[in-house]
Amino acid sequence: MLLKEQNYLDHLVGVFGQPVAENPGVVIQDAAFQAMGLERWHFLTLDVDKDKLEDAIRGLKAFKMRGINCTIPHKIAVMKYLDEISQSAKLIGA
Repeated sequence: MLLKEQNYLDHLVGVFGQPVAENPGVVIQDAAFQAMGLERWHFLTLDVDKDKLEDAIRGLKAFKMRGINCTIPHKIAVMKYLDEISQSAKLIGA
């Protein structure tokens, strides 16, 4: 029997910030994925230095991550690296 090759790259989401160790997103998101039967989805907590934000965004795109939440201190700085910005994000500037 051949096993189907698994590709988790299409099923990664996460949070960029610093510090992010105490961010509850991973617990909440992973519980939601399990409840919805989305076992192949994974939420990553990614500690990103201020001077590495652009590199982190390039990595996000290179790994074809589905998306990220961006928290302190990157909420405003990340705007210049985004492909699209919602109207509400434009209004609040973050």
